[in-house]
Amino acid sequence: AGNNPPTSQFLYAVDSNNYVVWEFSVDTTTGALGTPQGVSTVPSFVTDAVPVAAAVDPCDRFLYVSDSLHNKINAYTICTTVIANGICPFANGRLNDVSGSPFAVSGSANGLGPLVVDPYGNNVYVLGTLSNTLSGFKISPVSGSLTALTPATVATGANPKSIAIRGDDNWMFVTNYQSASVSQYSITPATGALSVSSTITTDNYPFGVAVK
Repeated sequence: AGNNPPTSQFLYAVDSNNYVVWEFSVDTTTGALGTPQGVSTVPSFVTDAVPVAAAVDPCDRFLYVSDSLHNKINAYTICTTVIANGICPFANGRLNDVSGSPFAVSGSANGLGPLVVDPYGNNVYVLGTLSNTLSGFKISPVSGSLTALTPATVATGANPKSIAIRGDDNWMFVTNYQSASVSQYSITPATGALSVSSTITTDNYPFGVAVK
């Protein structure tokens, strides 16, 4: 997997009320949203229950959506090239379910929320906002299927709200809303495994996080 930026041709929006993901085309000059090629209306794709967050891998192969009710991750392939058998009749960003999706997260994880794919497209990580956990999965570069990392889950502070990975893929940061802190984790490059590095105290109720 390479460290290439997404092409930004498509936008995906989760709909927690209707349990779907909506897909829009993006005009790369103006940023205007529209209907993808080959369809007459904005398409939607079924998720499991109560989707709350989405992340595209940096190679534009797969989309991952967290389900906060059943604590699973929905996985989709993205049609960026035409496949003649009908799965991808157009290179229009259409979503197809990955075999085995949705993927269950560790039994201790609860209230899945924000998730992120690492800069090289090798792993996906998701926060358990009610269980105070962070779970990681290895991404199959061929199919997009997920396999739990070892350890499958590590602890966060209370009520984690946001997650970010540094561009070199060596460090991850999580804001803990109730703990007034940021958890820092080191990432093992070969495996994606997480190790708790330190906890940084913040002012009250930290929410978002970004890494430059």
